[in-house]
Amino acid sequence: MLDKPKLISWLRNYQCHVWNDEENDLNEGKGVVLEALIQEIESSTFDPTPVQPDTPKPGDKVKHRKMKHLGIGNVLEIAKSGERAYVDWPNYDKSKVNWAPTPAYYRLDKLEVIPNGD
Repeated sequence: MLDKPKLISWLRNYQCHVWNDEENDLNEGKGVVLEALIQEIESSTFDPTPVQPDTPKPGDKVKHRKMKHLGIGNVLEIAKSGERAYVDWPNYDKSKVNWAPTPAYYRLDKLEVIPNGD
């Protein structure tokens, strides 16, 4: 991870050096490029992508965000589209459901990964 203020400070110092060097005709262009780079850094163009919540993968334990009665499920596979997970629900709440839910595909945004399978 870069320290944005330190990088901008270094670029500004280098930019001053470039503009003060009168021996090279290309330095004005370099100074303009450095200014554009500084502006992009200040506007967060190069900031890293925020960490996304855990995306379910085969073998993970998950809970459904809305259908709590399903209990804890096991991700068996991820669909080729990458948008759904095939989940088995062996630990469903038998007091609320009279039928055993069959494994099915569920949208990933509806599933929550249980850290360490706890």
